[in-house]
Amino acid sequence: MFGRWPPDPTDPDLPILELADAGDMEGALEGAGWLTAENMRLFALDLRDTLRGYDGYARDNVAWGGDWDVDPAHLEVPTWLW
Repeated sequence: MFGRWPPDPTDPDLPILELADAGDMEGALEGAGWLTAENMRLFALDLRDTLRGYDGYARDNVAWGGDWDVDPAHLEVPTWLW
């Protein structure tokens, strides 16, 4: 399982992730209706950019894998949150 841990039991993607974790990638992809050909192309571009080195991989996991220790709504200076 990837993403936030423990997973939110109300997350609508949880059944899709469980299929993928069980090795049923075909079923998981069918369940992911948002995964159109265009979205897959965009995802591949983002993934390629992110995984150019280990820094990108760590940055994405830290950003999406848990709670942040700051609230971006309280930032008072221009900040690049990519």
